Amino acid sequence: MPEDEVFQKHKELAHKAQAKEQKFDQKYVAPAPKVVEKPAEAAQPAAKAEAGAAKPAEKSEAEKKAEKEAAALAEKKREITEERLYTVPLSKAYKKPENKRASYAVGLLRAFVSRHMKAHPSAVFIAPQANEAINARGSRRPPKSLKIKASRDKEGMVLAELSA
Repeated sequence: MPEDEVFQKHKELAHKAQAKEQKFDQKYVAPAPKVVEKPAEAAQPAAKAEAGAAKPAEKSEAEKKAEKEAAALAEKKREITEERLYTVPLSKAYKKPENKRASYAVGLLRAFVSRHMKAHPSAVFIAPQANEAINARGSRRPPKSLKIKASRDKEGMVLAELSA
């Protein structure tokens, strides 16, 4: 998969996680909204107005689809606001059991990038090439260090790619 598609999927997952947090806050933190019932007479004109508005809404649906496609094309290209090169030390992974070293190294990479780029760990996306570089010699022997290029886009998402 191209990097843009992978990054897009990660961005969608981040938005879903954010939506879950908002639902949790609404359910347990915010007070419950008050529901006001309308009289039966007031509900009938509203239903007629909705039926009359249905025909123009069909036309706007086609327009909405075209707008979504245009927006999707615009979103495929990230607008990078900041880009940095780092050498990430992963030698601490060798203090862990052999079969857990690579996954711990990925966690070290994510923590390092989030700390140095001042981003939340959930906003850090590790490119597949960087993940493959960590697992290149198997999960038991990750590299002692890794050179990466970290780039932040205008939405605050950070992409950690393998530096060439």
